[in-house]
Amino acid sequence: MNRLEYFVLISLLLSASTIQAQDPREAQIRQLEEQERVAVIKTDSVALFGRLWADEMVIHNPANRVGTVAVSKAQLRQGMLHYSRFERTIEKITFNNDLAIVMGAEQLLPVGKQAHANQQVTRRFTNIWRQQKNNWQIIARQATVIRLEPTDAYKKQVLHQIDSLIQYQERLILTQDTVAMRAFYPNDMVITNPFGQMIGKEKVIERVKTGIIQYSQFEKTIEHFAMEGDKLAIVAGKEDVTPTTNANRADAGKPHTRRFTEVWVLRDGRWQRLIRHASTF
Repeated sequence: MNRLEYFVLISLLLSASTIQAQDPREAQIRQLEEQERVAVIKTDSVALFGRLWADEMVIHNPANRVGTVAVSKAQLRQGMLHYSRFERTIEKITFNNDLAIVMGAEQLLPVGKQAHANQQVTRRFTNIWRQQKNNWQIIARQATVIRLEPTDAYKKQVLHQIDSLIQYQERLILTQDTVAMRAFYPNDMVITNPFGQMIGKEKVIERVKTGIIQYSQFEKTIEHFAMEGDKLAIVAGKEDVTPTTNANRADAGKPHTRRFTEVWVLRDGRWQRLIRHASTF
């Protein structure tokens, strides 16, 4: 036997030992995992409830809450378990008596009322199956979101929302509406203004009332927009401003252009400007 034949024989023996070592139940669990994945994406309640999902199943869901089958049924009816894409990669299956533990990764695109709708979601998951009377059912599951990637459609939607809010904020400045400003600006807002000063919400409103922030022209142009996750947006660009001739500042009546960068955050379903930096050039 030459060296090549020897290595081929060793490879065949190793492959045969691996196949023999594989639990014969693994193929069945993989088929059931695929059935469960398809049932979820099709919102097939008949396949899920009472067949693939045990009545006593508990779930540690991606929202970091512990739920039950009853909760899942309600979410399904309310359109909160809908996906246009749902892919699952099984990385490990372990058996312990009548239990099968499945671990791996999931890539999803939630839609409708689902959390993180229209964003690409990557999760780590663990499903625990139990065998009873030759039937396997999931009795416990945990899924944890590890990455969110906004889709182009979601980014466009957020950009449109923030652009509308920026235009609204421009009107507040031009009309010096401090009541609306107090409702619009978050309490923890921080601004580095063109004079090199770091000020917060109350200081901004004070400067409006004392005539320092007082403009006859205030127009912003967004030149760059980016998102980090689904709840943080960065906006940068330029703004053309002209303080009124009677503004309480040295550059009163003089038009000038500034560069600006703003950080917006999504809180309780509402986008808020948290950080701003503006420099005159």
